[in-house]
Amino acid sequence: MSKIYTVLPSGLIVAETSPNYALSNFEALIAVEKTGRILNHWCRSAISMPRAQSEIVPITFVPFEGEHLAFPDVNGFLGRYNLVPVDPFSLLHWHVEHPAFSDEFPNMTLWQVWSTLETVYPEGMEGLENKRRVQRWSHLNFGQYSNGQKSFFSINITRPSDYDSYLSGRWYLAGTQALSN
Repeated sequence: MSKIYTVLPSGLIVAETSPNYALSNFEALIAVEKTGRILNHWCRSAISMPRAQSEIVPITFVPFEGEHLAFPDVNGFLGRYNLVPVDPFSLLHWHVEHPAFSDEFPNMTLWQVWSTLETVYPEGMEGLENKRRVQRWSHLNFGQYSNGQKSFFSINITRPSDYDSYLSGRWYLAGTQALSN
């Protein structure tokens, strides 16, 4: 069971969780749904979500409130606190144990995945190589609809251009301690 979180005077929220690694990623999604949250959207990257392998995973929720923070800049933003994005499996587990947390503190984490893009060429050019691998961002977010009626969570993948996706508004970025080299 995760311990209760602490809100620091700086606005950071510190917590920890003990993920249940016996669950598959899909089973973890179902466990969150059973708390009453609505799965708004999910994609194939949910199947291959990265997992920490620690018995206890510390999570720090860093407040962000602003106009625009591109996904590639999230690492730098968290790096100011010596953090990296927490793995999505640990964040799912945190929300199973604390389902109302994101109603007050909408939060997210993100990770990179490789995708294959296919280009459709005009007739007569079928022999050209039409596949390429690109790195894209996936993100897991928890929040509440603006009408305050229902809470949701979603897993999405961005378009190929990293800067097509960004944060705006009020969010808490979920990070964990960066390992020292």
